[in-house]
Amino acid sequence: MEAPRFDEEFNNWQLPTREYAQEEKMAEHIKTADRLKEIAFFSNIATFSVFIVIGCSVLMAVMPSFLAVIISIVLSFTMLTVLKKTSKHA
Repeated sequence: MEAPRFDEEFNNWQLPTREYAQEEKMAEHIKTADRLKEIAFFSNIATFSVFIVIGCSVLMAVMPSFLAVIISIVLSFTMLTVLKKTSKHA
C-alpha cells in the first residue's frame, strides 16, 4: 500500500484491511520465533563451551590432556543433551 503524495489523495486513501493487519501480525510472530530459535541455538553453543572448559580444567588435573579433552567433549555433549531434554519436559 502506497502512502498518499498530495493532500487531496488523503480522502481516497484506504485504511489497511483486517486481513492485511493479520498478515502483518503473523509476519512479526514468525520473525520473533526465528529470532528466539537463533538465541536458543547460540545459548546452546555457549553452554556447551562452558561445559567443555570446566570439564577440561577438572580432568586435566587427573589425566593426560589428550584424554581429558576427548572425555570433556563427550561429557559436555551428554550434559547438554540431558539439559535440553529436561527443559523440554518441564
